[in-house]
Amino acid sequence: MKTLISIILLMSFNAQAVYLSHCSNYSKELEYSFSSCINSNFSEIGRKLTGVYLSNCYSFNKEIDYSFTSCVQNNFSTISRKLTGLYLSYCSNYSKEVESSYVYCIQGNFSDIQRKLNK
Repeated sequence: MKTLISIILLMSFNAQAVYLSHCSNYSKELEYSFSSCINSNFSEIGRKLTGVYLSNCYSFNKEIDYSFTSCVQNNFSTISRKLTGLYLSYCSNYSKEVESSYVYCIQGNFSDIQRKLNK
């Protein structure tokens, strides 16, 4: 009986946890799966944080553009303001190709957010 109660408590605790996807981009072009993953993570975070509106970020071609990177950074800034004590990296991409440092920066920020939300 103790084991059953422990399992139920553990399951109810884990049901409230936030699990963000690991977003990867394997080419120099902006992959649809990468931008979809980012938007999915922002949606998950938005469901967890009440009173926070996070934008969906799009690029309408295979090049990464300022509007996309600006949208992502604005969402990270909004999250950082809402979660006290969370300092996120400024993620920038300086060319039209997706830079690996940009992908790693986004992955790092999502990992930091997930840790903070699951504390």
